Amino acid sequence: MSSEAKRRAKVQRREARKRTEKARRQIADHCAQWMDDAEDAWFAKDFPRARRFFQRILHVRPTHQAANERMAELFFIDGLQADGLRHFDRLVEPPEFPIIDFRAAVACLITERFDHGAALAQRFLRRTDGGGRMA
Repeated sequence: MSSEAKRRAKVQRREARKRTEKARRQIADHCAQWMDDAEDAWFAKDFPRARRFFQRILHVRPTHQAANERMAELFFIDGLQADGLRHFDRLVEPPEFPIIDFRAAVACLITERFDHGAALAQRFLRRTDGGGRMA
């Protein structure tokens, strides 16, 4: 391979990295905006609208921690335990709000995932003072 061909290949790789990084930043910006919009809808108690924004986020970033956490909570509230657990199981870290652990534990019991439900109930109790108040 000539030095000119090597230089062109290097330039092409650099341009490809730039395009990839730009696309990644755009997706991150979109997700951040959608998360803000979803939180606004959540606090306005417009849960269908919040759900749509969370779905947008999860369409492009299926492992988004906060969006999966909130979608799980929405499904648990709606009584759709299996759907809520599907999102809950995607969480990499414990949810921000311990009540979601409790709701997931109840959902596990309803769907007969007893061992997992017991473990989540224990985690909920460890994260609270055992009486339902936040530690």
